[in-house]
Amino acid sequence: MIHLLPVSLHHHLETAASRWLQPDRLGAFACRLPPALNRRIVEAALNRVFAQQLEEGDFDFLQDRRVGVEIRDARIHVVLGHDGRQLKCLGLSRARQATDACLSLDSGDAIALVRQQVDPDTLFFQRRLKISGDAALAHQLKNTIDALETTVLPAALLKLLGLYQEKLLQAENRGTDSPVQAGSTVRRMPSAPDQ
Repeated sequence: MIHLLPVSLHHHLETAASRWLQPDRLGAFACRLPPALNRRIVEAALNRVFAQQLEEGDFDFLQDRRVGVEIRDARIHVVLGHDGRQLKCLGLSRARQATDACLSLDSGDAIALVRQQVDPDTLFFQRRLKISGDAALAHQLKNTIDALETTVLPAALLKLLGLYQEKLLQAENRGTDSPVQAGSTVRRMPSAPDQ
């Protein structure tokens, strides 16, 4: 266990982990994975999380459309579509790709949105969530994502997202070279219970 390590080693590991857990470095790592693996990971995660909404047809508006989700500080651009049955990852890269609409935000805000700590309209009006392209399509995607119940997310995922969010906040509060931008802080919420 990490708390049994000597203090200097613990500090060194924590510092190294903080450096590697910066959004830009995680984005670079994700984009180095084989594209087919990235697509499978994104599709499996999204189709599991949004299974009920997919079954109810909530994503049918995406059929034959391309929407982007950009995590600015990680420099990741994910392109999504819908094939009539499930969500499809049409691309994941560092470069922005052609889409019909795009939602763009920082990783801390994306986590807060998924954990339902912040309303997407609040982010939009604070200019922390940017929308480009077909505004109606982007707003429909934003509203569909907002309807996600956190109870469908695995407790372990919520816990990991919460820990990562705390690291982002700590880096911002220390004023380190973290790419987390000012204004992307979110209020702290209790962690999900362990299951």
